[in-house]
Amino acid sequence: MDHAGIATQIYLVYARCTHYTPTEHNQIWVITVVVEKKIMRERKLTRHDIGREKFVSEVWDWKIKYGGTILQQLCRLGASLDWSCECFTMDEKRSRAVTEAFVRLYKEKLVHSYLFLKVEHIEIKERTLLNVPVYEKPVEFGVLTSFAYPLEGELGEIVVATTRVDTMLGDTAIAIHPDDPSLGQVLLSNGGSEFAGMPRFKAREAVIESLQKKGLYRGAKGNEMCLGICSKTNDVVEPLSKPQWYVKCNSMARQALDAVEDKKIEIIPKQYAADWKRWLENIRDWCVSRQLWWGHCVPAWYVTLEDDELKELGAYNDRDHWVVARNEDEAQEEASRKYNGKKFLLNQDPDVLDTWFSSGLFPLTVLGWPDDTEDLKAFFPISVLETGHDILFFWVALMVMLGMKLGGESGDEPFRKVYLHPMIRDAHGRKMSKSLRNVIDPLEVINGISLEGLHKRLEEGNLDPKELTVAKEGQMKDFPNGIPECGTDALRFALISYTAQSDKINLDIQRVVGYCQWCNKLWNAVRFAISKFGNDYVPPANKNYGSQTVIESIMMCKYPSIVEGCRNKRVEYDMDLVDSAVKSLRSLANERCERRAAFVLCRDSEFAEIIKSHELEIITLANLSSLRVISENDVTTAGCANLKSKAT
Repeated sequence: MDHAGIATQIYLVYARCTHYTPTEHNQIWVITVVVEKKIMRERKLTRHDIGREKFVSEVWDWKIKYGGTILQQLCRLGASLDWSCECFTMDEKRSRAVTEAFVRLYKEKLVHSYLFLKVEHIEIKERTLLNVPVYEKPVEFGVLTSFAYPLEGELGEIVVATTRVDTMLGDTAIAIHPDDPSLGQVLLSNGGSEFAGMPRFKAREAVIESLQKKGLYRGAKGNEMCLGICSKTNDVVEPLSKPQWYVKCNSMARQALDAVEDKKIEIIPKQYAADWKRWLENIRDWCVSRQLWWGHCVPAWYVTLEDDELKELGAYNDRDHWVVARNEDEAQEEASRKYNGKKFLLNQDPDVLDTWFSSGLFPLTVLGWPDDTEDLKAFFPISVLETGHDILFFWVALMVMLGMKLGGESGDEPFRKVYLHPMIRDAHGRKMSKSLRNVIDPLEVINGISLEGLHKRLEEGNLDPKELTVAKEGQMKDFPNGIPECGTDALRFALISYTAQSDKINLDIQRVVGYCQWCNKLWNAVRFAISKFGNDYVPPANKNYGSQTVIESIMMCKYPSIVEGCRNKRVEYDMDLVDSAVKSLRSLANERCERRAAFVLCRDSEFAEIIKSHELEIITLANLSSLRVISENDVTTAGCANLKSKAT
């Protein structure tokens, strides 16, 4: 389930008149993890226990059941979109496009395979306890454990030391330096049935205990080490080097960099152009292999020749042992041509492609690429892309690189402008994430939800008992009375007021509640004003807006047409200033809420023009009798409210 960031996108669709605002980013990995946890929680089975085919089937079932949540959020937030263009990056058309893109890049020698191991590490300076997913208690790292292998024939013992004593169960021999006078070799038949199927870190404790019982334990001491950690799950990674597929990015990155520097693509806000430059000038080859079961299968087949000495998949990691094709039949034809007269076997790479690979193609594939469709001719390149600034490189840069490379002979950029909205955080400034258990569903803000309802949503998730307890405590602290019903208008208006302030939105639900009350007052004011026109009132066909009555001035302003207003780039910036002015003026109102005259002191001519152009709205919303915009040279009027603009 997505969080309140979706609501920010919807506001910006209206404010910026976006032609393309995709909301499905990188969900494939997330869905896979959710289903895997669900199977473990309900059936105590791993994906390996049920097999790949059955697991993928269950993932699709979950996607069909829950995949429409974001669409429901979009509809409730008032999005008016072309729903005929709705698609999923793993549907049949998009899958064919992903395969085509990989094949084309491979033929241009922009895709290659080689052995590489990339793991994020943390430094362990001393004996340290770390929380590892699934384990009930912390696991100790930074320990060098010594134990003895007794030699046959009463020849003594060999003491070895390791930071992973649990792996001794897989030892079959001990290698000793040839110059060591105690040269020997000890063979073990197996690790022992009592350790079979035991999780690795529980096995570590059991092995130490067993060694102690046998009198073979020789102690432990602190040891500095680098520990491989998964950046997504915080699990401890055991290194395993294997062939990976990479996309060469240097030439494509140069094109994407030039597109921004030559003003063919505009990045808003402008400061993120520096991040764009920094990333693309230091780009490396992009690893697109993922060891997952659900995703776009890598369209590559490994060729095992009859006379190959090594038969394992990927044993010979060279271009000659791989064929890349659109399907298995095409791969068979390519291999037959390549190895004419030789006997061989084909095995498809079991890996899937990085989800950002398919997402990077989305501006093309949503319009029907690789087919030469009418939509592709009419709408590519699109006008504006809107997304969060945190994936400027991971998604936006990839779309530009792949779009310019595969989008046609013209090499057009996939979009002309990139609008980066602020990131939604919780009221404490923490990024909303499922791991922190602080996600806010916009539907729960719109409809309202009790504390019990919030707890129930957590219980239906995949949190382990400890995480569930922590999450409930957080909800009780932040929402002791649940979330009151705020409505769509209040949520959208709150996000509008936040948007122009910074690149982070610390979403305080109480602020949304305040805007709900404000919207209610505005609604009542409009209803009151309408009642003064009378039941038989008919607006004139041609209205002179310079001569309206006081009552009419509340209801009618000389606004641009709907289309013109939506295309006005200043709408967002003007709205922020008007909102600030109204709130400041209302805070200066007296207890009797009398309509008073006010003035605004502007030290910037641009700000003064904005206030003047929205004078009628400010007077109405701030409950003023009049509003005057003055400069520093003007004499202030006694008894009027004094508001200095943000330009001071």
